[in-house]
Amino acid sequence: MFGMAARLMRLEATQNHLDVEGLVTLIGRFLRIRDDYQNLSSQNYARAKGSLSDLDEGKYSSMLVHALAATKDSQL
Repeated sequence: MFGMAARLMRLEATQNHLDVEGLVTLIGRFLRIRDDYQNLSSQNYARAKGSLSDLDEGKYSSMLVHALAATKDSQL
């Protein structure tokens, strides 16, 4: 969503065309990883959304993707 907003701002700009898509992509990745970490470790987050709710919803969190890439176990 951040990338789409950056592209829309660049398209509508009349001057000062800055390419911020790289920065916006990094911010989006940071927020996704932070959310994944909070999902695993925060008691407040667990009370609000449920513990490990991303896994229950079938989402591929960054931690899960990293674990799958790092393991040799074919059962995963």
